[in-house]
Amino acid sequence: MGNGQPRQVERLAMKIAERYLLRHGISFRHVPINWYAEEPFLKLLERTVAIVTEEQVEYGRVVLCGISAGGSLAVSVFSRLHSKNLSAVVLCSPLKVAKLARWDKRTLESIAFRDPNRPSQIFFDSVTYCGSTALPALTQDDKRHIVTVQQWMDTVVPRPTMGISGVRTFQVPGIGHAFGIGVSVLYLPKILRILEKGY
Repeated sequence: MGNGQPRQVERLAMKIAERYLLRHGISFRHVPINWYAEEPFLKLLERTVAIVTEEQVEYGRVVLCGISAGGSLAVSVFSRLHSKNLSAVVLCSPLKVAKLARWDKRTLESIAFRDPNRPSQIFFDSVTYCGSTALPALTQDDKRHIVTVQQWMDTVVPRPTMGISGVRTFQVPGIGHAFGIGVSVLYLPKILRILEKGY
């Protein structure tokens, strides 16, 4: 979760990921999101829907890849469009509010508002909207075009918040949030082949 301006290490990671994916015939467009902006979530959603629609006009088939905080937004865009030429891959992301174990303090509130100087109301609203509105609107056919990716253990995102009933979960051999995301990117070509087959 950031301000839409990648840090140097994140820019380097994106360059490496881009080269890796291009070798597998996959091109991508990065859509930066400022999760600390005071922009209403529905305005962000509409703006992202417009971007994805533009990509569909240009390329036809599009795969949304929502990473970490962006996962709930990706699912909400997918749910809004209900397009047969659209799929979604969600990497290590909270998608709903869920009951956690008593010892687990990683609530949505604690993640979104952990820094009182930089609260993320838009992230909080994105996850709650996804859980209450986007997920219930998914059809069985929609769910065939979504894959959620989880690592062995995530130290940031609680597992009960990551899954979607009726949607395939792809597990990758990673421990930790950032490392899990990195490993997940390596598996993207395989995951996209799974989506193409409709498993």
